[in-house]
Order: sequence, then structure tokens, then C-alpha cells
Amino acid sequence: MDLLHQGEMEKVGVLTKERPGLLRHLLGRLWDEAPEIRHRAAVALGCAAEQHPQQGLELMRRFAWALNDESATNGLHVIPAMAEIALRAPGVAEPFLGMLVNALDDPGLRAEVLSALELIDEHRPELLEEFREEIRLAEEG
Repeated sequence: MDLLHQGEMEKVGVLTKERPGLLRHLLGRLWDEAPEIRHRAAVALGCAAEQHPQQGLELMRRFAWALNDESATNGLHVIPAMAEIALRAPGVAEPFLGMLVNALDDPGLRAEVLSALELIDEHRPELLEEFREEIRLAEEG
């Protein structure tokens, strides 16, 4: 994943198209110590979901589970990847956006979720239409 560290996102995108098995390596980078690596990994996963919708769907299922209290995990680091998938593969992400919005109820996730929703709203506002009131209330509260 040297390309990820070097910021060679176009090359990472080509590799994920040719070798979908790289997704598990990118997943691990969502927990990297360096914020820029976490961001690049999220972007790369969004690109991969666009190229491989079935795998993107599986990623979103995993991410939604990570946001679930019953999963006993902290979904904080999957939230940016969910947003990047929504930008690049909206049809894949759309069924899971309600779960992302519901994560606004978790004080430990709220800031990251709001940031993700702002990004989605900036580029794909139509995806959030049904959640406008919930988002507004969370921003106020």
C-alpha cells in the first residue's frame, strides 16, 4: 500500500479495479494512525465500490454493522468510507444512509457523522432529502 502512503490515488484506483482483493488491505488503513492515510483509504474504498458494486454493498453492510451497538465495535473510522461510497456509488450506499443518520444519536460518533453528512449533502444532496429534519435537529442539539 505504498501508493496509498504516497497519495497516488489514481494508481490505487486502477489497482482496486484490477485486484478487488486489495479491499481488505484498504479496510485496515481506516484505522491507521495518520489521518491522511485514513482519508485516502476511505476515498479508495469509495472508488472500489463504484467499480465493484457488489463488493461495495458488502462493505456498506459491514460498516452499518460496525455502527450498530450490538456489534461491540466502534464505527467511528468507517463513517468517512460510508460517505465516500455514497459520493461514488450512491445506489450502493442509499439503503444504508438511514443507519448513518441514526448514528447521530451516539455522542461519540456525532461529529464524524455530521462531517460525513455535510460531504454527502455538498455533492449528493438528493440522497439526504428524507433525513433533512433529523439532521437539522442533530445540528441544533
